[in-house]
Amino acid sequence: MNFETPQTSVEKELRYPSLEEVKAKMEKIVGKENLEVLRILKDEGGGITLYEASTIDENGDAFVYVYRKAGEKSAVTNISVEYYLGALEDGTCVGGKNLAVYNETAEQWSDAVSVDAETPPSAAEPVLPAISDIAYEILQSEANNEGILKEESKEKILVQLQERFDSIESALGSTDVEVITKRELEDPQGAEEVRSQSLPFHIDINNALMALNKSKGIFQIWNPEGHLTEDEFNALNARRKVLDNAIGSKVKDPITFKDKGIRHNIHKL
Repeated sequence: MNFETPQTSVEKELRYPSLEEVKAKMEKIVGKENLEVLRILKDEGGGITLYEASTIDENGDAFVYVYRKAGEKSAVTNISVEYYLGALEDGTCVGGKNLAVYNETAEQWSDAVSVDAETPPSAAEPVLPAISDIAYEILQSEANNEGILKEESKEKILVQLQERFDSIESALGSTDVEVITKRELEDPQGAEEVRSQSLPFHIDINNALMALNKSKGIFQIWNPEGHLTEDEFNALNARRKVLDNAIGSKVKDPITFKDKGIRHNIHKL
């Protein structure tokens, strides 16, 4: 009687990008070379688990690009970006998004967000830090009307924006920095929970203002080519600055990147 020896299947070992490949991919996404490297972490075998680099735009706002290998901190291997209002060391992170995802089996990168080929150029331009509900509605209206935002669409969006302001102010309970600072000292965990609940509304407001104003960067300066009058923009932007200060910005240690607290003096009011 003949017995066949069972063949043991050998799974292909997953291959992850090398440091040089991560840098090249990130530079291609950003469109710049020699990014300022913030941090590199490696596993026991020397593979890259984390790679962080940053750029500063013409308004002085920081963009932090992050490569993470799939593991405890990330479900997939990807490159993402975080957007800061101001310099990294003392700016406010107002959001971010995934840019590319790596398939370890196919050993290929793919875009995390794709734009339909038939989408008009005006609608294909990204709204930073991420396209929220309000900002997306603005872009869709522009796309459907050849870049022109109809008055009825604008009024509807302004009502939604005011509702976002009301929601975040209600979640915070107060926009008085002294009241918020006292709460952070007396009940740090509770204060952080309130802050976390407020952040999604905060990002929506930033996105909507940038879309309405057709801003080129995160820093808000009235754009006469945008959809808002100067008075409309100034009123909304003043309210946004109050919220920026109330929510504050987490201060990180430049070496360990651990949180050192929250600063609330982002804008002079």
